Amino acid sequence: MNETTRKSPAAKVAIGAITALVAIIVLVVAFNAWTIVGVGKEKVGATFGKVHESALGSGFYIVNPLADFERYDLQEVTYTWEDLGVPAQDNLKTSMDVAITGHFISGMTANVRENIGSSDGFMASQVNRRVPAMIVEVGKELAVVSQDFYGETTLARMETEIKFRLNKELQQRGYQITTVKFSDINLPQVVTAAIVKTKQRQQEVNEQLAKLKIADLQAQEKTAEAQAASKSAAFNATAAELTADAELYRIQRVAEGNLALSASVTDKLIELKEAQAGLLWNGVMPTTMLGATPNVLMNLK
Repeated sequence: MNETTRKSPAAKVAIGAITALVAIIVLVVAFNAWTIVGVGKEKVGATFGKVHESALGSGFYIVNPLADFERYDLQEVTYTWEDLGVPAQDNLKTSMDVAITGHFISGMTANVRENIGSSDGFMASQVNRRVPAMIVEVGKELAVVSQDFYGETTLARMETEIKFRLNKELQQRGYQITTVKFSDINLPQVVTAAIVKTKQRQQEVNEQLAKLKIADLQAQEKTAEAQAASKSAAFNATAAELTADAELYRIQRVAEGNLALSASVTDKLIELKEAQAGLLWNGVMPTTMLGATPNVLMNLK
């Protein structure tokens, strides 16, 4: 009987267990001996607590199976904070949402892991705490009263200033802010109520001004009508006066003509006219006349 057949069942079990363990180790090592880094990402490895000096860019890599890796986004990622209470210099808080977009800086992720930690750890310790504090700080500097947050100028200045100050602190740590945007601005209730009352008063003033304007237009219309009527009456009076003057002139001319005619009528002219008309009379009554019978002449003496 050879040596193999002489092994006890316990030895066989032990050999099988060892073989299985070795196989498992080989599989684990083989599985962890490579890594893939996606597009727009970097991975930073660490072996036995020591961070690797350089990060791995996009691609496929054969790596130390005992190393562990952290992934960092070089592509832009947006984080939002909702209902932040931002006070103005009047100490009234305005509610607003803010969206911060940023990314890790290529080539600095190894320093990030060495000094701060993972991607999530960096966002928690460096970004999430700084952003609200920076917004409150800048908002109070730039907004005199809460209504200023409604103005595009104030918000634009806030976005620019917050981005500048955040980058001043974060870029040296390996992270860059690209955009800061505010939205859903809600003024304090007391300010909103005051604005509503102001708008109501303004509406009432506008209505009164509209009524005054209508009354003014109506007055102007009546004035124009009165002026037109006055001009018409004056025209009619002038026309009547001219008509009267014309009639008087005609009467005067007729009278003057009659006077001239009277002055020109003389006895000689009358006799001439009567002679021409066969009406000349010598002042003696006729002594004969015709009777009823033809050829009978009656003597009246």
